[in-house]
Amino acid sequence: EFNGRLEVTFAGTVNGRPWSGTLPTGPLPIKIKQYGRMAGDFSLPEGVVVKSVTAQVLEGVKVRAAQTIKL
Repeated sequence: EFNGRLEVTFAGTVNGRPWSGTLPTGPLPIKIKQYGRMAGDFSLPEGVVVKSVTAQVLEGVKVRAAQTIKL
């Protein structure tokens, strides 16, 4: 069983200028026994164009897994 946190970071532009943001709730605690799936939604500031999303799974301060998706 793994206990850690999930951090999600978004990067893109707003009005042509660089922008980045995270989930409004901050990192999410996660507990994994085998495989898991998470889903959710939240609102972005007006005018934001998301170019990539990065998810990191952390155990304490150590990054155990990371994935970036370019949109």
